[in-house]
Amino acid sequence: MYEMNDQKPEKMGKPEELLRAEKLIDDAKVKEAHELLDSVSVELIIVKIVLEPYLIWKMCVGLVIIQLTIQSLHNHIRKNQNASKFRKKQKTNK
Repeated sequence: MYEMNDQKPEKMGKPEELLRAEKLIDDAKVKEAHELLDSVSVELIIVKIVLEPYLIWKMCVGLVIIQLTIQSLHNHIRKNQNASKFRKKQKTNK
């Protein structure tokens, strides 16, 4: 019937030295990837420590500006409503 072969198709016919070299290359890529991730994570931590308080402060300032703008508009609307009520009273009194 069929002959069972334990070797994977990509390993068939390759010399042992070539297989070891490929494994070393793969291991080096993994090690390089881990080193890159470590350096990126350190940079992200630094960015997070430095930028996060600045961004929080900037958001708070933005919220205060929005709140003051809404308050100013509310006061302006109330002032106009009071003025229109006053004008209506003057018209009815005449």
